[in-house]
Amino acid sequence: MLGGIFVGGSGSRMRGAAKGMLRTERGVTIVEHIARAMRDAGVDPVLVGTRAEYDAIGLRAIADAADAGPLGGLVALLEAARGEDAIAIACDMPYVSAALVKKLADAPRASAVAPKRDGRWEPLFARYDARRVLDRARARCARGELALQGLLDEVGATELAVSEREARELVDWDTPMDVRTQTSLREIDAWDGEHTDVRADRVAIEAPLEIRCGRETIAITMRTPGADVDLAAGFLAGEGVVRAREEIVAIAPSGPDGVVVELAPAARERVRARRFFVTSSCGVCGTDSIDRVTSLATRVSGDLRIDPRALAAMPGALRKAQAAFDRTGAIHATGLFDVASRSAPELVRFAEDVGRHNALDKVLGAELLAGRFPLARHAIVLSGRVAFELVQKCAFAGVPLIVAIGAPTSLAIDLAERAGITLVGFARGDRFNVYTEPSRVAS
Repeated sequence: MLGGIFVGGSGSRMRGAAKGMLRTERGVTIVEHIARAMRDAGVDPVLVGTRAEYDAIGLRAIADAADAGPLGGLVALLEAARGEDAIAIACDMPYVSAALVKKLADAPRASAVAPKRDGRWEPLFARYDARRVLDRARARCARGELALQGLLDEVGATELAVSEREARELVDWDTPMDVRTQTSLREIDAWDGEHTDVRADRVAIEAPLEIRCGRETIAITMRTPGADVDLAAGFLAGEGVVRAREEIVAIAPSGPDGVVVELAPAARERVRARRFFVTSSCGVCGTDSIDRVTSLATRVSGDLRIDPRALAAMPGALRKAQAAFDRTGAIHATGLFDVASRSAPELVRFAEDVGRHNALDKVLGAELLAGRFPLARHAIVLSGRVAFELVQKCAFAGVPLIVAIGAPTSLAIDLAERAGITLVGFARGDRFNVYTEPSRVAS
């Protein structure tokens, strides 16, 4: 039996990301997880839809009909099934098990079999009989009636009964807020002073990301998977390689652990002048000397002002967003706050990662790719201490205010002063210390 993993669509609600390339809590991509579940259930997996991001997975891909949504993909899958039954599963279901796929495959024969959620069919966790469904699907496609709900009603689908536990396997990741790709479950022995207890523990995922310009590796960084394109763009901006959005000609994922970027000539020359190898805790390992690093800072402009009470509230707002930290206690966060022309600062972008530099790069990279540099009306809030590399990255992005839960280093203070950045540390509760440019903090 053929099993189609539906990977088409623009991923607009996931900000253009290929949802199937997001990683499950066990560290594999959703597409790989679903393909493995299909194989274990005796189903032959194929991709339905063609996006370059999935090439590295190594599965056969079936092109779906243009501008016909999932129904066009279903037509393509049923044509490939050659009169047999076929299973359709969306690429954004990270919890589907082999047992549930087998239950669907072994269900009694019917034109279509699918579970229901909240009274509606789940058409992309369903089995279809190509002989009884294909012609009707083609006809609906031709008429522009693209809703799969209507097709299932028309062919007289049979409901697949699922338990409450099985229903939880059908949860999909539809928006960035749904994604939980930053942790993994591991079995541990926990000692409480008297005896050992075996239990499951959540740990933060750390995996390598290769950033390439063409075939040349620019950097390898250890990061928490997710927002890899933003991370790569932010890294290049923070290192002074890219100084404007226009210098990134193209950027895209390359498999689950790579990003390939095409740079404008000026940026390529800057790459050649640098040597990079990065870890999750080091953002400037490719520089020749401390003097050269500190000389990269540019002076931030703008007349931003913030009330002390508003400033003190931002770390608490960041903390409330730290879902991965709540589960692991081992992951950093960066928040970008819009602090201008508002009664209260607004958290407008957020990222978590095992590396402080990576979390910041993900936030700044997303803003760079959106064409919003310089960030003259914004503040960066950091979950830990401030090293000079973080100040350097914010200087390139034009950020006038950095607020940190922890302490700044002496070099961070020197660099912030040189760049004209207001640097705040030990921001806890209603207390904080202002180390540079205090005029921006005024009642």
